[in-house]
Amino acid sequence: MGRNSSQVKDRYNKKVYDDLKIRIPKGRRADVERYVKEQGTSVNALINRFLQNTLGMTDEEWKQKAAVQKVEEIVCEEKGSAQTEKHDISSAFAGRLPGEK
Repeated sequence: MGRNSSQVKDRYNKKVYDDLKIRIPKGRRADVERYVKEQGTSVNALINRFLQNTLGMTDEEWKQKAAVQKVEEIVCEEKGSAQTEKHDISSAFAGRLPGEK
């Protein structure tokens, strides 16, 4: 059975993104939705921008970790190989990722 586009998108999103659930006081959702609509953005973009700025990261730094993880997955899938290769790829980016040792 073939995969429909929703399944493909879901699989891709699961590989590339982490989910983060937030809780806000009852009744504030409408305020947030109104604000993002006025700003011409989305709740997701607002939260991402807030976190990126709070952590003091550039756009490149914010997106870099996900890119490194994706490259690791592709390399390991193609080589059918091991955790050591994932470690080697991560080591190549050492010092470039804020908060990483």
